[in-house]
Amino acid sequence: MTGATQLPMARSIATFTAFFLLSRPETTSAVQSRYCEDEGECGYKDNGLGREAPIWTLTEANKCWIDIRHLTRVQHPQQYQALKNGVPLYPGAPNLQPQEISDIFHLSDNNLPPRLSNGGIPVLRADTEENQGFSDIYRGVGWQHEAARMLSNRIPFVVRGLRAVEELLNGLNPERLKKSYGKTKAIANIYQPTKLMTGCSDGARKAGDCAGDMTAEMSVYSLVQAATQQLDTVVPERRVRRGKAKPQQGPGSSEINKQPVNRTLYFSAKIDEGLDSLVDNVYRVAPLAWLPLATRDNFRLRMGLAELKYRAHWDGVDNFIVQVTGTKLFVLFHPEDELNLYPLRRETRRSRLTLRHLNITRYPRAKNALAFWHRLVPGDVMFLPLHWWHYVESQDPRESSEEGYWLTITRHGAEYQNSQIVTFCPEDVFL
Repeated sequence: MTGATQLPMARSIATFTAFFLLSRPETTSAVQSRYCEDEGECGYKDNGLGREAPIWTLTEANKCWIDIRHLTRVQHPQQYQALKNGVPLYPGAPNLQPQEISDIFHLSDNNLPPRLSNGGIPVLRADTEENQGFSDIYRGVGWQHEAARMLSNRIPFVVRGLRAVEELLNGLNPERLKKSYGKTKAIANIYQPTKLMTGCSDGARKAGDCAGDMTAEMSVYSLVQAATQQLDTVVPERRVRRGKAKPQQGPGSSEINKQPVNRTLYFSAKIDEGLDSLVDNVYRVAPLAWLPLATRDNFRLRMGLAELKYRAHWDGVDNFIVQVTGTKLFVLFHPEDELNLYPLRRETRRSRLTLRHLNITRYPRAKNALAFWHRLVPGDVMFLPLHWWHYVESQDPRESSEEGYWLTITRHGAEYQNSQIVTFCPEDVFL
């Protein structure tokens, strides 16, 4: 079988998604491909790999394995060239509309209060057939079809109107949050409000070495209490010898040494299924359920009590980000923009740029970066593929949220296994 475009429409759709082939610009050479039926390997001869390589493998457990070299040597360069040329990444795909970094914040700041707008990232409506940014040829075939095509081609997108998410917004109030997750603890970053937060791993936070930020152990209970009582401080929880301090009241409390901490903190904790049915239901619906379970760290809860500016970086996992309370501005860059974002020498996953006050004279390549943006509001679900750079800003929740905190829950996927990643398996949708 040669080009997927020669197949009937139904077969063509399944082929595009089932074995992860991007439709290539006309300037690229034609390739021979095999359709992956049931279990087995699918590969094609490509100059980027230099051999007949199994870039897609479907296993018994319905996990799909992608060769990471295919992403970095073939797919990402082809995508980036298409973005620069202003052409769709596959037939019927939305035309992603990149902008210069200098224009992003002017456009996004003038979009307050947030409303449905296109900062270059496609927006799908799960409660209507009117999908923003798509050509008419694919309208009417259902938003899940469009989401699967973008997920297979690893393109960021936003979904609005998911019923399970709407139920989560209506039901996960502060009291329920404390009841379900009050005992959940994590080491939080405490950052300077005038500086970018660099971020770090859970291990670095525990070691107290988080890119210069202070750290402290906190619980969801203590954060919600501080927010609902409109306090400007929270109490980190750390064990002391018996008799040296009085225990704090409430779930998750233990013997503590009280210490005031500024509201400018970033809390990120792994959470398990089974603690709250509303959250569990969100993870079980399309498109979040499409990501296969990893061996660890599938679900995360992130909270903050103040404005957040998080340095541009990329993640080694796929993310579905659900905005529950507050708002978050995401500025995204394609993986091929890495050199234009000036990675830090010792932490190449993080950019040295201060995007809001960009010094083009000092960092001239930044002018070439292709930027996209979207401001997440409660109810938004965004797919963020691994390796995509993203800068994040959160409004002060005292201004953007009745609860006094911003809250997101995240579904992770794309686990690394040697030279492959375990990722989305579209057969679950189409077969």
